[in-house]
Amino acid sequence: MDIFDTIIKRGSNRRFCPEQIKTDELNKILEAGEMAPIASKNYDSMMITVIQDTMLLRKIGKTVGIYLGKSFIDPLYKAPACVIISGKEYQPFQLGEGNKIPQPNLEYINAGCIIENMTLAATDMGIGSVCITGALYAFTLDNNLLEQLNLPDNFRPLAGMVLGYPQKPLPNRRKRKWKIPVQYH
Repeated sequence: MDIFDTIIKRGSNRRFCPEQIKTDELNKILEAGEMAPIASKNYDSMMITVIQDTMLLRKIGKTVGIYLGKSFIDPLYKAPACVIISGKEYQPFQLGEGNKIPQPNLEYINAGCIIENMTLAATDMGIGSVCITGALYAFTLDNNLLEQLNLPDNFRPLAGMVLGYPQKPLPNRRKRKWKIPVQYH
């Protein structure tokens, strides 16, 4: 598939088969994430965590469901794999003597680039994916869950996605009309 076909085809998949993704396919998806641009080449400021343990995935879903007062929902969509992107906040950039320039949210930009690379790689291989945000609350609500990620000091979950073989083949989406306003100057 060429890159533009992959971009057009990429969409959120929320219905997964229970079987685990093959290791070589998962590794290709993770490699795509590792190829993402990282601000200032500060690779040590980011971490990718893969969760495939069924019990841990259920506990994450249950924790969020209880928090939302909707214990029947599964914010991970019964996917067999969840990928969490974690990072630490960027310190202000030192420019000359005494001039510190803040670098707000660079860790979130990095996480977004990593996630997008992985969703495109998954789509190209016919693997379903969906970005998750609500499930990240579980790590704020339950310190035991956060500890299980075994993150370095000052790291926190920033973004996530779930992956799995889709119950139905990924649809052929039509190219969308522009939805984001574009300005030219």
